[in-house]
Amino acid sequence: MLALSLGKALNVKRLLSILLISPIVLAGCSNDSNREEDTTQVSDNPTNENTDAKKADNNANPKSVEGDIQSELGKLHGGMCDGDLNHCEVNFTIDDITQLDECDAQKIDERPEGTKLYRVESTVTASSDVDVDPNNEPSDFLWAAQWSTLNADDENYILTANQECISSGMSDFYWGDIRRGDKQTYTMYFNIPEGSHDFRLTVGPNRWFWELPS
Repeated sequence: MLALSLGKALNVKRLLSILLISPIVLAGCSNDSNREEDTTQVSDNPTNENTDAKKADNNANPKSVEGDIQSELGKLHGGMCDGDLNHCEVNFTIDDITQLDECDAQKIDERPEGTKLYRVESTVTASSDVDVDPNNEPSDFLWAAQWSTLNADDENYILTANQECISSGMSDFYWGDIRRGDKQTYTMYFNIPEGSHDFRLTVGPNRWFWELPS
């Protein structure tokens, strides 16, 4: 997906082969065409009927929209939505995922043993007029985001604050604050254990899963 020199970074295709990334899901908002495409892609999955039932149930309550949404780099997603991607408090894309040989930002410590360093770039937009939940702000979605992988034993492994590398101006590897009407780009760094797969984004109280198909 991404052409980079062999010096400091590998392209996304090599990233996928290293991580053995297989489909995960981002449950949030998507338009109908996305849902149809995803249904086609997973039509051989025996759990698909249960998934469709969940979609139908959640569509009855647009403030807690969930659906199986496959992702790709640059694909638009939403959080805190009222039915579809045009009515979300937050929209975001994951623009680039790159494995690095060494930190290309502010180095804060040595790389934890048994991990590889990855840089994840994203764009986040906070709507100026959509207010699905008056008790929450767009930043609440960003701060609630949890990044994880499945480890070698297929157990969900929450990625904690990066111990090696951090972007200038960021206090953590998480998305940060954003105001309504703003559009921001974020660069985050992850130390991902070797042998991991299924790079994930999860947000509560509803569940959003972000998937990068292999």
